Amino acid sequence: MSRRLHRILGMIAFSVLLLLSITGLYLNHIDLLTPATSSTSTPFAARITSMAIHPQDPTQVYLGTRDGVFHSKDSGRTFVKISLPYPAQNVVSIFFNHGALSLFIVLENGLILNATDPPYIWQRVLAPSDANMIVAADAQNGRLRLASREAIYQLDPMTHAWEKTSFTDKKNAADLIYDLHTGQAFPYLRLINDAGAVSLIILSITGLILFFKKKKKKAKNK
Repeated sequence: MSRRLHRILGMIAFSVLLLLSITGLYLNHIDLLTPATSSTSTPFAARITSMAIHPQDPTQVYLGTRDGVFHSKDSGRTFVKISLPYPAQNVVSIFFNHGALSLFIVLENGLILNATDPPYIWQRVLAPSDANMIVAADAQNGRLRLASREAIYQLDPMTHAWEKTSFTDKKNAADLIYDLHTGQAFPYLRLINDAGAVSLIILSITGLILFFKKKKKKAKNK
């Protein structure tokens, strides 16, 4: 009875370890493993992360997705993917600066693109060098604001310098666990997580093979 219970618990542990290893690899490389959409596809084939409507023409809709930015001139009936000078994956926010009617695109990695109405001559806005993982952005009267997981940044339109306001609250346990699991807590953690996950997958599969080989061998000897 104890040996049978040990086997059952072992199989449960094997399943959990394999699941955690595979999902851990996926979270570490979610950008690479998320299927990309083509330039003629709809934005609904990717995960939509943000939306902007032209302040003077509500029929023009812009959607930010995990695979770029899409533009509609007919209130969202059809969309065309906007060609950008930089890879535009993981769009955090897309919005208009109402003071200048310029469109901003902000990516999770800190890349910021800005352009006026078509023909869209895009310019890159330098993000704060210490901004890790942008989660939100907005602009009002020429003042661009970014929020990372540690601070809020505001761009001074006169000096073009970033003003930083750090959060006083400490990162909670849930955020820390997520950062550790996705490899964002410190440099090279993603590689360490990859190595650990691949090792666990190999050990789990080879252990299962050895288990059934041993069981088959015992059955033959009986």
